[in-house]
Amino acid sequence: MSGQVFLRRVTVRYEHCDAAGIIFYPNYFFFINQAVEDWFKLELGCDWLTYHLDRRLGIPTAHLEVDFSAPSYMNDVLDWEMRLTHLGTKSITLEHRALCRDEERIRANHRLVTASLDGIKPVPIPDDIREQMARFLDSD
Repeated sequence: MSGQVFLRRVTVRYEHCDAAGIIFYPNYFFFINQAVEDWFKLELGCDWLTYHLDRRLGIPTAHLEVDFSAPSYMNDVLDWEMRLTHLGTKSITLEHRALCRDEERIRANHRLVTASLDGIKPVPIPDDIREQMARFLDSD
């Protein structure tokens, strides 16, 4: 059974590009982080301000592996897909894909760990967040 896919659109702007008009690759990492932040706010019911400052939790990246398939250019509109492929006790793994006109531009495998900001140590994913994440778990 496939879980829900988190979708968003990203327009490649001048500020994201190098002198050749191609997206400067570190900006993809910015888009990856934005997708996670938007997912928390729009789908999991907990924005970053609440998660970090009120709950004193973080979700730092433990592993990130990216394949760059084709360049993206200024004014391209990327259809960003994010799937939850693993839901552990303290960590999750997400798959990110960016497509433009059905052509894959990047694919990333992204593992994040829930951590207490008091002592920076791994802690279990809060039950309410975990319950919302489970809707997105891809069990295929």
